[in-house]
Amino acid sequence: MTIRCTLFIIGLSLTAIPVRAQSVSSVAQHAPADTYLAIASGDVAATCQEFQGTSIGQMLAGADFVPLIDELRRRESAGPLHLRPAFGFDWDELQQLHAAGGLFIFPMPGDKQGAAWIFGGTPSTEASNPWASAGQYFQSKGFSRSSERRGAATLTVFRPPQDSSYDEVPAQFLGDGFYGLANSPTAAAAVLDVRRKSSLATTAAWQQTVSEGNANAPGDGDVAFVIRPMELWQLLRRAEEERQASGAEPSARELDVDEPSRDPLASSRRLGFGGVTSLAGRASFPAEAELDWGIHLRVTVEQPLPNALRLLQFESGPMPPLPEWIGADVTSMSFWRWDFPTAMKGYGNLFDEANEPGPDGLGLFEDMLDGLRDDPEGVQVDLRRDVFAQLGPTILNITDRKGVRTERQPNGDRTLYVVEVRDIEKLSQALSDFYRGDNRVTSTQQGAYRVWDVPEGASLFVEGESDSVVSVRVLALGENRMLFGTDVDLLQTALTGRSDGDRLNDDATWSRLWHSLRARHGDIAAMWALARLGQVLEPSYIGATSQQASDDEQPPTLTGTLWRIVLFGTADEEAEVPLAAAPNYARVRTSLPRAGMVIKPTDGGWTVDVDAQREDTAP
Repeated sequence: MTIRCTLFIIGLSLTAIPVRAQSVSSVAQHAPADTYLAIASGDVAATCQEFQGTSIGQMLAGADFVPLIDELRRRESAGPLHLRPAFGFDWDELQQLHAAGGLFIFPMPGDKQGAAWIFGGTPSTEASNPWASAGQYFQSKGFSRSSERRGAATLTVFRPPQDSSYDEVPAQFLGDGFYGLANSPTAAAAVLDVRRKSSLATTAAWQQTVSEGNANAPGDGDVAFVIRPMELWQLLRRAEEERQASGAEPSARELDVDEPSRDPLASSRRLGFGGVTSLAGRASFPAEAELDWGIHLRVTVEQPLPNALRLLQFESGPMPPLPEWIGADVTSMSFWRWDFPTAMKGYGNLFDEANEPGPDGLGLFEDMLDGLRDDPEGVQVDLRRDVFAQLGPTILNITDRKGVRTERQPNGDRTLYVVEVRDIEKLSQALSDFYRGDNRVTSTQQGAYRVWDVPEGASLFVEGESDSVVSVRVLALGENRMLFGTDVDLLQTALTGRSDGDRLNDDATWSRLWHSLRARHGDIAAMWALARLGQVLEPSYIGATSQQASDDEQPPTLTGTLWRIVLFGTADEEAEVPLAAAPNYARVRTSLPRAGMVIKPTDGGWTVDVDAQREDTAP
């Protein structure tokens, strides 16, 4: 149950659920200071009501999800859609609770995890109260009940029958002005032992959830959240280790510590992602007509940025105008400002890890660059000086689905990058030298642009052995910019400056969303982005609900894992889940709106704001 409850919180936090900044700390002050996953609301009922007013909330509470929820209920499976087996209450009770409340995950002695719902006030004896509902539920399942005093507080333990498959002993706690439920008596005792001076509410991460926000004042249904990502990942690692220690057969996807390539936690640490110390912020469901939901997030990172995190070495600058040639049917569009040479050092860490995971792969990218520069029989091009140093800071990326559909790209996804160039003559000479003698590469002059391209299946960029790198088929250089991407036709659209359909600039919904980003978050930032969530999230949903994908030897993506958490309450790819009961994605897509994002650098990391547009407001 601990793992499922933990994953339930991740799903809610990352899919934008709701916090009353003035009162939500009344429950955070009873959570341990070392809590590594927290999500809380100042008015739980208001959160439920406001969330159900969003397109996502309407979808989850609608008829399309009834078969899946019924199946989860029949199986007694705990998850975001069916809470009761974990703590004894469900959404029906939360929808009637006008009080502060939240779920908190924190470490316990012996590498155990504590999970507790904490509510403000005094519990009601009405069946609609989570406290009363939980007691009735566990007793109906044959749990024995015993209570003890702990100072001025009360601790009640529910012990399952000996023949029960329930693997945890839930507990209730009642203190002065707060109460709740935990996944174990030890976790409940830890909550009762918290002192305000060392609670989560006093930490810097929590303060960021209540003192920072977007242009709107905090609402009754807003949700505050704190995530310590590496500690959370370690939680899952310990669960796998416990499973192996219990004698369970390892699965095809299970961790193999003897194979560095199959140890994603260790890989992430080598890449420097352990430098992300916390994600803290709030999600809101504004009552205004134009926005469906919004997230304000503060990312705190070690400085200077370690290893691959250097890819996120952003620079601030003014919001650029939208190019006239971008079509309204884009999947995503983003502008950002990079220190390009520093970012390429971060890319080198990714390259090393992708091609030779572990310490043996360190320096592969740098060695390759040295070889391209120094090998007397090679191209003798200094990519660091003559290419990387000449690029940036402004970069544009767009993706759409107007390409040829292939087995690798079943939706016809295409990608194009447009990069600002500092010294175009130096860069042009370097690229000419780099591709000279490569009989795969064709070079032509098209107006002011020199264009290089390769046949389908080849790539203009050196890729090593990793198949995760995008295959770049075409590159163009001219007018102080470099364009490169996966599709010749998309690049030609950019060169001619003419879209072959409706333009993004003329689309009312896109235009309103783009301009609202500036109005709400200012015109100075490091990144602006627009995306159709319905298209961006489709491949991961199909993977999460497909048996064929479950049988695949490739590890699941992060978004695919989150879909499984939201739908089935577990990230375990080997777990038996009701795949057939999940709604067809055609029913889900319409509830995932267009969204805009703004990223700004701070002294300790970044702020990230995400605004989701309400689609039905387009004129």
